[in-house]
Amino acid sequence: MEMNLKKEKHALRVLILLLAVSLAVIMMLLVAQCQEETGPSKTAVISLNEEEPLNQLESGSIRIVISPVVQVMDDTMQNLGFCNYNENRLLQCRIKVGTQYVYDSGMLSEGSELIGDFVETKYLQEGENDAIAEIYSYTPEQEPVGQTNVRIKLHLQQKP
Repeated sequence: MEMNLKKEKHALRVLILLLAVSLAVIMMLLVAQCQEETGPSKTAVISLNEEEPLNQLESGSIRIVISPVVQVMDDTMQNLGFCNYNENRLLQCRIKVGTQYVYDSGMLSEGSELIGDFVETKYLQEGENDAIAEIYSYTPEQEPVGQTNVRIKLHLQQKP
């Protein structure tokens, strides 16, 4: 009986070890998948800035530009105007209405202007919707530097 108890304890230890290794592999795959999706949204309309000077970041502050009122038609933000005018910085914009995220820009490289993009409208009401644009700042190596929030309005226009 004592021999069976030792075998059961050993089998349980092996099972726990296999479970831990499996979870670690799954987590590594999820992290790798998230890191691959670091570019801008595949539906984003982006232009490169050739006239606006880039912020040098020597003062430790970043420069953020985003439209305070964004028109939404046909599930698309028409005038987001999210710009990264910072040297050696990546910016990301996530927009939240209430507790639901309706948009994620992905990483926007320096000198880029995100003009419009797809937005999840199922959480929006017709007319004005109060929203929070969470702006995240990263180094070129994608290390987080900081985050700030900006209040904006998403104005949903239904098809006539």
